[in-house]
Amino acid sequence: MNTFHLKYSYLESSLGKAFKYLNPCQRLVCLALVIAFLLSSIIPMRIAIAFHQAPLPQAIFVSGGDGERMRFAAEFWRSHKDLDIWVSDYQSSLEYYRQIFQRFDVPNQQLHLDGRATDTVTNFTTLAKDFTDQKLQHIYLITSDYHLTRSRAIGTIVFGSLVVQKSLERVDRHRISK
Repeated sequence: MNTFHLKYSYLESSLGKAFKYLNPCQRLVCLALVIAFLLSSIIPMRIAIAFHQAPLPQAIFVSGGDGERMRFAAEFWRSHKDLDIWVSDYQSSLEYYRQIFQRFDVPNQQLHLDGRATDTVTNFTTLAKDFTDQKLQHIYLITSDYHLTRSRAIGTIVFGSLVVQKSLERVDRHRISK
């Protein structure tokens, strides 16, 4: 008990000296910066853990779009036949997408079509629980060039903030890279 009290007293006096010359508003700003720093470091740590636990992607995720994107995903799947494909888009587009994947011989049991999305954010949030339930920690993201930066940012925030860590690999129309 004395050790705890001494450590706490030392910490309290050190902080007291540091904050002694700050007004309440400056103290609040400092506190907000410390909290922001701590929160911003959580997602990168989770992503690093996910890369360590699952160094190879475990699924292919297609963020809505058009037939060309689905054809690219189907062609990409041909060299990754052990991975399931997850598509998130408007409900009205899914049957057309299913036909594209069938032309490339993607088995129905490896194709997961979700029609709950209404925008880029819901492309990710509607499938986040499904990915967690399937214990997917590392996925390929297929989207268009102009959509890649936004999708990657949203995916990192949505997937990286979950209890089960997520990470993204990107695949765009013109190149495949990790």
